[in-house]
Amino acid sequence: MISQSSNKSLKSFNNYFSNRYIKELIKTKNPEAIFESARSLGLVLPTSTFSLYDVYEKIYEMISINYKNEYIFKNILTKKVLEGIHSSEKSVILTELRVANCKADLAVFNGTSSVYEIKTDLDNFSRLDRQLQAYRLFFDHISVVTTPSQLHNLSRHIDNTIGVLIVHDDGRVETAHEPLSNLENIDVSILFDTLRKSEYMRIISHLYGSVPEAPNTKIYEECKHLFCRLPIKIAHQQVIEVLRERGEFLKLFVNNVPYMFKGYAVGSNLTKKEQKIFCTMM
Repeated sequence: MISQSSNKSLKSFNNYFSNRYIKELIKTKNPEAIFESARSLGLVLPTSTFSLYDVYEKIYEMISINYKNEYIFKNILTKKVLEGIHSSEKSVILTELRVANCKADLAVFNGTSSVYEIKTDLDNFSRLDRQLQAYRLFFDHISVVTTPSQLHNLSRHIDNTIGVLIVHDDGRVETAHEPLSNLENIDVSILFDTLRKSEYMRIISHLYGSVPEAPNTKIYEECKHLFCRLPIKIAHQQVIEVLRERGEFLKLFVNNVPYMFKGYAVGSNLTKKEQKIFCTMM
């Protein structure tokens, strides 16, 4: 299917699932540039008629076999979350959610909050301790997603409260250990700092009847003071509700895109119009 490709070419193919590439594709509505670029990087396309879907499917298959990186894991995990780990009807997925000084690879919000930190064979564990420390301040359930060959390294960094999911070479996801509840360790101030202004003002108005009368320069600290008076369970539940609303915008798009774009869709910044164009092109 493909000619011999260097790691540089494989990394370049991964860019085809980035917002930049896909936005350009939507803007031009012309896939020929992608076809030519794919050929130049070593992808052998059939001489007969083929579609944009066919090309992307070949690119995805090539990466998943030769360069199983974070995007492939995120895509597999998103599909798994939607199909069974969590109820897709009630769950919303967010990627790259900033929590404390870290960005969560994949976060799921339904009746509670769950985070999945991805560590592929291409990753090391130098940042994992800091990441888990940050996640303990925000999420109820924390899991690390890795490969069979990384399990030994992972065991040095986690305790029995951390869940472990294993992604096998054939794409199967195995739950090696279920996470335990971390609710009692959540820091309400960290919950608050993950919210946008419109989100925390909505929470404060809902719980206290109104937002404080304060200058714009003071409204953040006034709202944070009120929020931090809340019990952990109430604060956590309120944050879940507003983050679920944040993710609802992408939910239909995630459900409608082909399987190899699930991981892209949950973190995309496309408008509704762009989403429609993209789905039509596929």
